Amino acid sequence: GSADRSGVIRVSDVVVRVDHDNVEGQPLSTLRSRILGRQGSYVTLGFRRKEGVETTYYDVPLMRGSPEYFDSLKANQPLQDELERYKRQNHQLEQQRLADAQELQRFRAHMESQRMEFDRKFLSMDDALARKDEEISRLQMENKRLSDHKREAEMTKGDLNKIKESYMDDSRRHEEKEMQRMRYVEELKQKMDEDRQRLEAQMRKMEVDLRNEKRAREESEAREIRLSEEAKRREDEQR
Repeated sequence: GSADRSGVIRVSDVVVRVDHDNVEGQPLSTLRSRILGRQGSYVTLGFRRKEGVETTYYDVPLMRGSPEYFDSLKANQPLQDELERYKRQNHQLEQQRLADAQELQRFRAHMESQRMEFDRKFLSMDDALARKDEEISRLQMENKRLSDHKREAEMTKGDLNKIKESYMDDSRRHEEKEMQRMRYVEELKQKMDEDRQRLEAQMRKMEVDLRNEKRAREESEAREIRLSEEAKRREDEQR
């Protein structure tokens, strides 16, 4: 039986524990009811071995089952090995899926961080535009004041012309700055569109990879179920 197969237990060894519970001094019927169980399950027995004056204790995990059951296991060993291989493969696929899911979560967090950074820069740009609008309003008010002063002071036309030229220079500079700002905004929008498209492409690729991994895992699980059913069918036939 299982004791012979272990190659560790000797005839003179005494059972003192069953699944780490002390059973010393208990009757054989009690030990038998605790040791026996469903075939294929495991029980851990603790033994006491006395060699001369030296006493040692050791534990041995044993599989429950009759000799016929172990013979059937041996006959089904290739299927069991194949089943274990598919189980390990399925476990590896599951681990990979979890790692990919974590990577996707990190990627989404990175995208959210990038979006928040863009919003912050965009708000800063809005503040700059608001200051420019205030400057434009101030210049418009200044132009109105100069115009009123021109109507009131025809004798100082030359000075007003100089002021007007100065204002025109300011307007041109403002227009140039406005054009530069518009170009900057356009370039920034284009870059954000390119980044968004690239990130969306990466997300689509990751989603495809996840679907492929899920399909592979489902196929592996289906193969595992078929092998389990085949092993059970063979075991039933041998019984």
